[in-house]
Amino acid sequence: MEKSGRIFLANILWICLGSRCRLLGLFHKFILRRIPEVTFYVTDLNRSFSFDFFFGLQESNKKPAISLSSQALYDAFQHRWGFGTLGVSARFSAGDNYNDFVKFKKIMSAAAGGFRSKYSFKEIFRILVSPASYSHFFKRMGDFIYLFRRALLSWKS
Repeated sequence: MEKSGRIFLANILWICLGSRCRLLGLFHKFILRRIPEVTFYVTDLNRSFSFDFFFGLQESNKKPAISLSSQALYDAFQHRWGFGTLGVSARFSAGDNYNDFVKFKKIMSAAAGGFRSKYSFKEIFRILVSPASYSHFFKRMGDFIYLFRRALLSWKS
């Protein structure tokens, strides 16, 4: 792993809190409950931390899913694309519970890609009345009519 600058624990806790709040605003709780708690071993702080969407980042004695520097952990939570780029930059090493990290990384990547499960009424209305929605509806209308006619013909015979 590449050596990098050390980040204070208070800064990591603050950035994790912001990331947690952002994700709680994007996804319904029943989706986030399915994501297991992920444990990180921060090498330069010589401590383990668990991240959970409901309790945030807390010190832990569990076996870590990944080991990384405080700088890598800070960058991963600071940027939307942070966890997706950890593997590209090879800034972590996998631990025993790596599958938990993979599930966690998927939800973080979905959030980075713009996916979310919470929409306001205003956003739903805007999507329904957008020209793209009407265009898609009319393009698919021919398919619907074809399937409807085919079902009627099969029903009569």
